[in-house]
Amino acid sequence: MDIAKGIERVVTLVVKAYLVLLGLCIALHILLCWLSTVHVSAGRMVELWLVLGAASVIAYFIRKSHAVSKDRNLAHHGAERTPLMPRGRGRA
Repeated sequence: MDIAKGIERVVTLVVKAYLVLLGLCIALHILLCWLSTVHVSAGRMVELWLVLGAASVIAYFIRKSHAVSKDRNLAHHGAERTPLMPRGRGRA
């Protein structure tokens, strides 16, 4: 692999990770600002955070169940066999 391509991949990965984390921070900040405007008791706030956490876990498992998984029970581990000519048969 060319060094420049490797560096390019690392840089794009770092930029994508940065943008995802930045978006997550902005989304959490918006959520916290919205929650601060809602006047609820401390018990209700804990309930709300637990519901949000449970929804997050459920969404994770739904996403994971819909993901395509590889069949791990392959006898030849994905390798293809080359067809061989029969030995000793077909001779007159």
